[in-house]
Amino acid sequence: MASNTKFIGVDAGNGQLKQRTLNGKNYLYPSAYINVADVAEILAEHQEWMDENKIRVIDERFVLATADLPMLSTYAIDTKGSDFTRYSTNSFQNLFMMGIKENVYSSYEDPQELAGKTVSFVVATGLPNDNLYDPRNSNIVDGIDLHNGAFQFALGKHTANVNGVKFTINVQDVTTIPETLGGYYSYMATLSSKADKMALAAANVAMWNGGTGNSQRANVVNGTYMKNIRNSQDNNGSNVLIDNIYNRLLEQEPALRKSTNLNTVKLLNMLSNGERQIKFGFPVQTIDATDIFDEEINKYGEMQVNLFNASGIDFDRVQVVLLTGGMAPLFSEKQFGGHGATVIRLENSVYANVNGYVLAAKQRYN
Repeated sequence: MASNTKFIGVDAGNGQLKQRTLNGKNYLYPSAYINVADVAEILAEHQEWMDENKIRVIDERFVLATADLPMLSTYAIDTKGSDFTRYSTNSFQNLFMMGIKENVYSSYEDPQELAGKTVSFVVATGLPNDNLYDPRNSNIVDGIDLHNGAFQFALGKHTANVNGVKFTINVQDVTTIPETLGGYYSYMATLSSKADKMALAAANVAMWNGGTGNSQRANVVNGTYMKNIRNSQDNNGSNVLIDNIYNRLLEQEPALRKSTNLNTVKLLNMLSNGERQIKFGFPVQTIDATDIFDEEINKYGEMQVNLFNASGIDFDRVQVVLLTGGMAPLFSEKQFGGHGATVIRLENSVYANVNGYVLAAKQRYN
């Protein structure tokens, strides 16, 4: 493929759709979408949402909406899944294709420049370790397993209509790596000196990736990804933490059961931005949920450290621990520092994996 190949990154996790556009920008949506027919009247009353980049109407059928529009979350179609079968569902494939189309649209300062054009590119993505190496994801080309069988539906040309702008996308390839390895590539790119890069490449690195649907652990030794460690992933993602916080809040304030302003999408957003005040009811009441959040985060952190320690990674040999994923900002380096290794919490960790997918894809093609 030509050296001028373009790349986008799409990370369609269980809770959040993370994007890296053609021009290197990052965007975030919940991993859910809405049928236009279900919210047509609401959208007609809020034309400003489109101008404020809070919604994307895609192919006149679906809506991607940012997490700060709780009145739309009631209509959201969930795309969660805990095993490989998720990738064959219509809901996941719809979300993934919407992510690609939205990604290209957001790559242009003036999206009207897209009208009538065909844009060709490679999509870089990642999967949890067990799903990536699942036999159903096998796709052998010239004797090499590309491990992208789940994404064959995305290849080729597709028409797109985003917020009324019509264009065509041409997906030339979908590259995949283990999700957690995206954080490794991202951190490597932040190192300014060749000596630092070589030191990391020669190190024994353990990684923890905290996502919405699962938590993952990985090991890179001398630049080689160890794909056969035991207990590499589980279903104790931040959804477990969110459910615990939600149930605690309902116990403390039963009136919240009637509130449309409290849902799992709202709580995920609160976890990410540090908000701890919940407003509800009429007249408006406010609950300070700081103590509940802190207590449940600490319990969840202890569970994750225990899973990390039981992962089968030989921590006597580990020199560096990288914390990545959307949940990494919740925990201190000290919590994971019981083995004497240097613990590094990646900056902008919510996008670290998707940015790393693109870096890995560019290395493969260059």
